[in-house]
Amino acid sequence: HRRHWMLVDSLGAGGFGEAWLAEHSKTQERRVFKFCFRADRLKSLQREVTLFRLLNETLGARDDIARILDWNFDEPPYFIESEFTAEGDLVDWAGRQGGLEQVPMEQRLKLVAQTARALAAAHAVGVLHKDVKPTNILIKPGIKASEQAVLADFGIGLITDADPLIEHSITQLGVTEALAGNVTTARTGTRRYMAPELLEGKPPTLQADIYSLGVVLYQLVVGDFDRVLAPGWERDVNDPLLREDIAAMVDGDPGQRPADAMAVARSLLALEARRTEKREEQEQLARLQRERKRRRILVPITAFATIFAVAMAIQSYRINQQKERAQAEARRAEEVTAFMKGLFDAGNPMYRGGSPPTLEDFLNSGANQLSQELSAEPYVRSTLLVT
Repeated sequence: HRRHWMLVDSLGAGGFGEAWLAEHSKTQERRVFKFCFRADRLKSLQREVTLFRLLNETLGARDDIARILDWNFDEPPYFIESEFTAEGDLVDWAGRQGGLEQVPMEQRLKLVAQTARALAAAHAVGVLHKDVKPTNILIKPGIKASEQAVLADFGIGLITDADPLIEHSITQLGVTEALAGNVTTARTGTRRYMAPELLEGKPPTLQADIYSLGVVLYQLVVGDFDRVLAPGWERDVNDPLLREDIAAMVDGDPGQRPADAMAVARSLLALEARRTEKREEQEQLARLQRERKRRRILVPITAFATIFAVAMAIQSYRINQQKERAQAEARRAEEVTAFMKGLFDAGNPMYRGGSPPTLEDFLNSGANQLSQELSAEPYVRSTLLVT
């Protein structure tokens, strides 16, 4: 049914049939053909075409969702014809780079973020992919020689609501089993990437696709597509922020996973900004801890200094009081000595010029002076009276 197209390479086989790379004999353009030889296995290809038409009608042509160009479901060999990406899928592309370890981490994360955006767009119109894995992520040249991830193969995808198909007059081929509420389709998919709730037979949700993408992210981060997500996987991821992202995406509880795939894309693309913010938070926390520690040291020192200052002030006050008392005592002693000296000098014949005074004269003279001269010095006066 396709003149000038020649099959040039087998791309593998699946439950639907076979996939082949074909080349146009005149233009050398390349396409991918999926063939099915039995009508009872045609539903997968029909569903893929139906979901692609829904995506194309609602979202328009997108660079991150693989395009289906033609199909034939009228007679065998049944087939669908899709665009070809020269770099192949994510596994093929990584192999041509020399392995994932040769691909910068920033580039790996960018491809996951691009896949997350494509997944978010599909979810926005009610389409679940249900088989997100490296071989369903194609790589093609993007703007400025960078790579663009392309989400492909919606063959086992589901829709949450058939009404948009009716609204856009899309023939509902293979849709009967494609409704998300049909739990018989829950366990279809690649087991390594399936969310635990699907293995339990529960209905798929967009969080199941996010789980699958989380496993892909884990494999890209550790650099091994054969690595299975198992308990202890956190030890393989050195970056705490990526460890946090993966843990959220593969949480056993779907309600704990990111609300939508676009949140995953934003988180990965903002990794450096988040890392800077985290570093600033840690530095701020370290500053606060240093400040608390300094205060814990400073408070006892300050308290000790205050107590010491108060003690010194009290001691100084006591010393001053003792000094003042000593000075007062010295003054009183001087005053007593001076008074007594003056009293006896008054009775000295050399000063009086007459007969020597009697003891009574001394006492009368002293009593008069005490009453007149020391009325303001009661302590000195009392001491002299005793004397």
